Amino acid sequence: KISIPSELAIGWFDKAFEQIERDMPNLRLVLNVEDALVDHTKYARDLHVRAGRRETRPGMTELASERARAVMVVTNRLIQDGEQDDRTTISKLPFIARPRTGRQVDIGLTNGTTLTFERVLQVSSVPARIAMARAGLGVTTCLDRSVERDLQAGDLVRLCPTHFDYAVDVSIAS
Repeated sequence: KISIPSELAIGWFDKAFEQIERDMPNLRLVLNVEDALVDHTKYARDLHVRAGRRETRPGMTELASERARAVMVVTNRLIQDGEQDDRTTISKLPFIARPRTGRQVDIGLTNGTTLTFERVLQVSSVPARIAMARAGLGVTTCLDRSVERDLQAGDLVRLCPTHFDYAVDVSIAS
């Protein structure tokens, strides 16, 4: 049984799961797609896959970790060439965010400034937020590898690429 966030369940471990199925055809693999952190002391999971700050969790051993980058993206239909760093233009676009209580979203940039979005669409799953960004409904943040093909194809564009660039740990723990 593997606990995995929705953003990582699609596109991150596909080849690994295919390999496991080929090498161990009698193994019963159960993926629990869970965006909320699951208490490993209460719920039986053999592996926990997480993205975020590396944390030591009592009773758990990290088996593997890799680095990803958090990126802010939008479809190229909503942004003109040269506007990828124009915070005034960007802040006028809707932001597709996880559910929250506030009516605006503040995004901290690495240069110490804040990008504020007044129009917010609240969507719980990261894959749904990415799909909405692909459809041209607004801006969202996600892991670079989740939108790698979209960026290469030019369907999505990185916003504030020099000022929204954060390292994220993707880890597997048991």
